[in-house]
Amino acid sequence: MSALASHPQWLALLHYVNGESSVKSSDFFFAENGALSADAELKATIAAFNSPGTKDFRHPQCLFPARRIWLSLHLGADHFKTVNCFEWKRWAELDTLQSISMIYATGHMKSPVSYFGHNFLKFNNGNSVGSSRLLDPTINFGAEVPDTDGGLKYFIKGIFGGYKAGFEMQLFYRHMAKYGEAELRDVWEYVLNLTDSEVELVAAHSFELQRQKLDYYFFRENCAHQIAKLLGVVVDKRLVPRHNFWTMPYNVIDRLSVSEQTPEMIKGSLISDIIYHPSRRTRFHQAYFRMSAALKVIFKHQVESFNGEGVLAFVGDYQALASAEKILLIESLLDYYEYQIIVGNTENESAEIKRRLLLERFALPSQPEENQDHQEAPPHLAQKPSRVALSVVDDRNFGKYTELQLRPAYFDFLSLDAGRKADANFTILDTRLGIARGELKLLALDFLNITNLNPSITGLSDDRGLSWHFRLGLDESDPNCFGCVALNFDWTAGHAVKFGESFTGFALAGIHLEEKGKYQSNAIAADIGITGSIGSNARLFAGLQHKHSLTTTQNNTALDVELRFGKSAVWDVRLGYKYKHASRLKFTVAYHW
Repeated sequence: MSALASHPQWLALLHYVNGESSVKSSDFFFAENGALSADAELKATIAAFNSPGTKDFRHPQCLFPARRIWLSLHLGADHFKTVNCFEWKRWAELDTLQSISMIYATGHMKSPVSYFGHNFLKFNNGNSVGSSRLLDPTINFGAEVPDTDGGLKYFIKGIFGGYKAGFEMQLFYRHMAKYGEAELRDVWEYVLNLTDSEVELVAAHSFELQRQKLDYYFFRENCAHQIAKLLGVVVDKRLVPRHNFWTMPYNVIDRLSVSEQTPEMIKGSLISDIIYHPSRRTRFHQAYFRMSAALKVIFKHQVESFNGEGVLAFVGDYQALASAEKILLIESLLDYYEYQIIVGNTENESAEIKRRLLLERFALPSQPEENQDHQEAPPHLAQKPSRVALSVVDDRNFGKYTELQLRPAYFDFLSLDAGRKADANFTILDTRLGIARGELKLLALDFLNITNLNPSITGLSDDRGLSWHFRLGLDESDPNCFGCVALNFDWTAGHAVKFGESFTGFALAGIHLEEKGKYQSNAIAADIGITGSIGSNARLFAGLQHKHSLTTTQNNTALDVELRFGKSAVWDVRLGYKYKHASRLKFTVAYHW
């Protein structure tokens, strides 16, 4: 019996870590010391399963169906009395339960809660096809956050374990309404390659966890960590980094999708299929870029023709369109106005506009839904989030030196942006060290550096969001002193515009604060720049920043240009030029993990 108590699957079912369960609910255990002794919990579980119990749906076997399945496999089905657990069977719908999907909702930049994305599991009914997939049940892990706790308070309490958390069952459509519609986040579904018995065991353990409470830590014991542990009852593979002090949702899908034979493909991995659920904004962008130049002109004309009485009659150039073009136009207009409602850029006539558009769409023939599963690169192909880089630098002031960079997370403008927020920068604790003449100096340390560009796609006045940049960190303070740094704070905001599908230009303005000891400089800052892809193997960022000091006479302008080459998830090569008081050339080779 002691060998069975130390079995990895039994420990996984009890959520044991270093000899102790991470589940905090007392009703998760039958033994008084079950949270500390897997052997005592095993014996108490077997005794409870053979007890008279209460009504069938409250019998211990019905409350813990995964333990019942696992123990029956090892001890024999006749080891326990027969109990009809109709509530568990109704919940699981075992006759039609076909597979399980790991869901990855991409991050968005409106709240620290969502920067890294989100993981949960979906249970796929074998009869579900098309839109009926929205009725599939899911299990989600999250912190119990009061409505009064804003983003900053959540971030701080989440870091230090200020919340309890638990698992919750919901239908998939609720998540799509939140992520795909309200928050405009793309959702990726990774169908897992599991056997029928493995699917049943994961579903049973999910049922067990609905009532339980666990600790929550934003960087480690988060949604990715707990969903990975849930899968750990059947997946004999570590799905989260062992030694990192953080766990990201990306880590889980990355480790699920990689196999030794094909490290960047799903073949041979734990993934059998990938299904893409684009957000409302993505669907609109995809449709708009599919339009011909002539159709875009008609689209803009229709938007500009809408008024308080609803949609003007569809006449002229519209009537001359083929049915497929009319459908593309009408559905793009519907997505555009839904998108405008979400971002708050619409007036009261939106409901009437949508009604007229829907009537026009119903008058047109139906057409098969396009297969969009692989039109976008899935997130497991993104560049891995942690980065170490070695650079050779030639600086006009300091001569040649070597630079070492360490960035724990997450991505910058030049990173591969598969499955991530495009036109954005989000880095934490990005550290640069310089080695010159045998001395090691700190050159810069970004505690937090975030830029979120929301470019206008159509050029219409309503199709634009606020673009902004926030940075807090240490940066060089004296152009004549190698390794002299000062505390910097930047906050700028403005607008961005899309140039075709590949490039985004931006213009931002705001404040720059710098403090070193008794020295303090306050400045008005203005940034203009462009970022985008050059073919499939290169990406560019170019920015020009001017700081007009309000406290000194030291105004300065800086030019920063950087090119990334390569499209590997684990390495890249960069060439950079910077002018700030003096010219600086940099050649960088980086490894990502």
